[in-house]
Amino acid sequence: MASGTKNERKGAGAGAVEWVERRGLMQRRGDLVVIGMLAMFCAIAVCLDSIQALDLDLYELDKNPAFPPASCVRAMRAWAELADPLLIANPLWLRTMQVINVFGFVPFYLIAIAAIAAGWDWIQVPVIVYSSCVLYSVALIVVEEVMGVHRSKDLLLFAAVYGSYAVVPLGLIYRFSAHHPFGGYYRARKSNPKND
Repeated sequence: MASGTKNERKGAGAGAVEWVERRGLMQRRGDLVVIGMLAMFCAIAVCLDSIQALDLDLYELDKNPAFPPASCVRAMRAWAELADPLLIANPLWLRTMQVINVFGFVPFYLIAIAAIAAGWDWIQVPVIVYSSCVLYSVALIVVEEVMGVHRSKDLLLFAAVYGSYAVVPLGLIYRFSAHHPFGGYYRARKSNPKND
């Protein structure tokens, strides 16, 4: 067993190393924001994206099932008429994306929220894969809304709302690209010229 404390061990000729403690959730305040965004995306997927996934009628509410609630369908219709006509058209490729979102990403959101709160390092790869998938799907939607048949009537509003679906995944890739995002590892101590 190596001599020295956990905080300070000598490497053979490599200089000192130090232990980086695992940080609890309250010490990782940025992760609280990540958890909040994932929870919001989960709620949107369950309440709104399910409307597209189930191909519900935005105008004849009495034909739709009890869930999602009629208020969610009305909100979706208002948003679609205001800035997102692609949702009214609801082509097959969009329905397919939303099925993946509802049945694939919702379980991921719940697992990721628990893993990030607990500080489980294994969540790194799933978070990066998820982020890449979201960036890809957002790119398809943006191209359609900007240059396609179903162009947005209000690109500024559209960009303001959909911007989070680009910013959050890019932030997640940055946050989880660290080797041990929650701490709990040894690293080489930075040399201090005053002590040399």
